[in-house]
Amino acid sequence: MKDISQARNTGTQRTRPDDIRKKRKRKAAAFLAATAAAVFAAAVGLIVLVFCLVCRVSSGFSVGRVAAETVPATETEPYQPGKPYGGGFLADVQGYEEYFNPSGDLVDSFLVVVNSKKTYNAKKDRVPGELVTVQGRRGDVTLNVYAAKACEAMLLEMKAAGVNTVNSQTKLDLAVVSGYSEADKTDEHCLGLTVDMHNCSSADVSFKNTEAYAWISENCWRFGFVIRYPEGKTSVTGVSFRPWQLRFVGRYHARAMWEKGLCLEEYTGAVR
Repeated sequence: MKDISQARNTGTQRTRPDDIRKKRKRKAAAFLAATAAAVFAAAVGLIVLVFCLVCRVSSGFSVGRVAAETVPATETEPYQPGKPYGGGFLADVQGYEEYFNPSGDLVDSFLVVVNSKKTYNAKKDRVPGELVTVQGRRGDVTLNVYAAKACEAMLLEMKAAGVNTVNSQTKLDLAVVSGYSEADKTDEHCLGLTVDMHNCSSADVSFKNTEAYAWISENCWRFGFVIRYPEGKTSVTGVSFRPWQLRFVGRYHARAMWEKGLCLEEYTGAVR
């Protein structure tokens, strides 16, 4: 019995180092597998990152571009108009459209001609709308409500468009200076549809050189106005060029006159 026991003990002692080596091998294999998995994951992440960067560069992406897009505009940066409202307007003028764009029976109601050859007739030349007052440079100015509302909408749009309305020479801002007057029946101011506006010390042809006039001459038709006495039409109107004098006729006819380059006398056929 002693020999057998010794033999068993001797066998056990011989196999113990083998077990230790096997455990070490298993641990080493597990460590290598974990390391390989980590390396593989890192490699995949790096490949994805490089791919994304390549795609962004190819599409024009840059850090500078992101910074430029996210930095808010400052007062020194050029004005950038906002998203247009309905009809392409930058200002919310929806509440004014019934005035500057009259429809139905009102469309032709404002095509009244008053000049030295056609004096104002209170019965025949009466136009729709009551007279109202608006704030002018020197106090209240009286206008027909259609002309008044259309003028207000136009000024809102000018502001939204970032137009510089201040005259660099006079330092005066654009303002309405006169409107309705019944003193002279050969002067269309008696209709209440004429708006005199400028940023000069007094009504002067130099107004045509301002940014405000440049915008008005190209956009006033959108609000139903035309330049009443345009440049180059003196032989037709009998009045020299007056860049400050606007006349309300409604958007439909104002657009037609602007597109065709016609003054009111030409458009209505009332040529002197």
